[in-house]
Amino acid sequence: IRILAADDNEINLQIFRAMLQPYDVSVTLVQDGIEALREFSAATFDMVFMDLQMPNMDGYEATRQIRIIEKALGRRRAVITAVSASCFGEDIIRARLSGCDDHLAKPLQQRTLVDAIRGYGFSLHKAQSSFKHQQSHN
Repeated sequence: IRILAADDNEINLQIFRAMLQPYDVSVTLVQDGIEALREFSAATFDMVFMDLQMPNMDGYEATRQIRIIEKALGRRRAVITAVSASCFGEDIIRARLSGCDDHLAKPLQQRTLVDAIRGYGFSLHKAQSSFKHQQSHN
C-alpha cells in the first residue's frame, strides 16, 4: 500500500511515519498542499492523509485538485482522509464536499490510523525485520 501524508507540522509527520513503521507500507511525507499535488501527480497512491490547515495550499483545495488530477489522468480514486484537530460538523462537511472520504481527529493514535487503513479494505502486514539471526554451529 502506498500512502501520502500531508501536514505542515514536521513532528506530526514523523509521528505518522513512526506509527506506520512496523508495517509493510510505502509512506511519502509532504508539508503542504502544493507538495501533495506534486507528489500525487508523479506517483500513484492508495490513500492520502490530508491535514486541512496548511500554508500555501490548504487540505481542502489540495483534495479538490487531487480529484481533478485523478479524472484527468484516468486514475483509480484514492481514499483521502482529512486529519484535523477541528472536529466540528461544519469542518467535516466541508472536508467531504472537497472530496475527502473520511475524517480523523488529531492527535492520531496508532490504533485509529491502522483501523482507518484496514477499514478501506487495505491489509497491513508487519514488515519483515532486516535483522538476521545467525545460528552458531557447535
